[in-house]
Formats: sequence, structure tokens, C-alpha cells
Amino acid sequence: MGAGEETLANIERLREQDCLAVVSGQQAGLFTGPLYTIYKAIAAIKLAGCLTQRNTKAVPVFWIATEDHDFVEVAKAEFISRECQLASVDVSTELHKEGQPVGKVLLDDSIGAVVQRLLEQLPNSEFIGELKDLLSDAWQPGRAFGEAFARTMTALLGRYGLVFLDPLDPQLKS
Repeated sequence: MGAGEETLANIERLREQDCLAVVSGQQAGLFTGPLYTIYKAIAAIKLAGCLTQRNTKAVPVFWIATEDHDFVEVAKAEFISRECQLASVDVSTELHKEGQPVGKVLLDDSIGAVVQRLLEQLPNSEFIGELKDLLSDAWQPGRAFGEAFARTMTALLGRYGLVFLDPLDPQLKS
């Protein structure tokens, strides 16, 4: 998922018996899904930091609900457009097969056009180039929806040591 040194260190810290996990989580949504997804992750980071400052070992953990099956709910991203209107982009629900967990939905070549439509509708800012790079790197054809979500979140919050858990991971499941 592109984890950095801070996250890898926190994974090792979690192996210690006296370390607490501050857990939050959310479904894997397109381009992070609703804004509260990021708030939930930041809350885990901040609470783990407060506990650590009080000499309690704590690591922030984000449970990605990749086993969810409601693809229609997570296939759309809503945002405020450059016209100050609610706008949205979505991926085709045809990517989802009946009974398939959201996390295993494979992105196809259409994801590039979805990223481009998003960028065209967002207000102009000095961050558009960086956002384009971030989304184009995370949301690639052939990549699973859950991994694309995790890579996006890691790019945004990984420097804070946030550990992402995907329940579809075979090692974690065992």
C-alpha cells in the first residue's frame, strides 16, 4: 500500500504487548469517499499521539471495510465544483460482480477519464498538479478498488504512521 518508515515502525510497535491500537475505519470509497473518512483517520492519529504523550504506547490503525458489498454506495465521489455547486464523478457499477466484495473490484481503463473529469471540475489551485499525480498513481487500471483507496489514504496520511488494515488480506485473515 506504499507504507513509509513511520508506518512500518508502528507495525513493529504493535507487536509489543503494552502497545494499544487506536482503531477507526470506513468503507473503501472512490478517492477516499466522504470527507469524514479523512476525519476518522485523523482522529485515530491524534488520539494515538495524545496517548503517546502521556507515556502510553499507542498506534493509529485504520480498518478499511473492503469486505463490504455495496459498490453503488462507494463508486461515487461528491465535491464542490469550481462553480460552487455540488458535483460528482463515479466509476461504472458494471465493474462490480454480484456478491463480490468492494475491495476486490478491479479498475479498468475508464478510471483515467474519471480522474480527469474530477480535475476538470475542481476549483483551480496550486494543488491540482499534486492531486493529479496522487490520484493517477493510486487509481490505476488493473488495481483493486481497496488497494487504490489504501494508496490514496497512505499518500495523504502515511507520514503520521497510520497503519491500514485490509480484512481481505489473506495473511491478516488467517
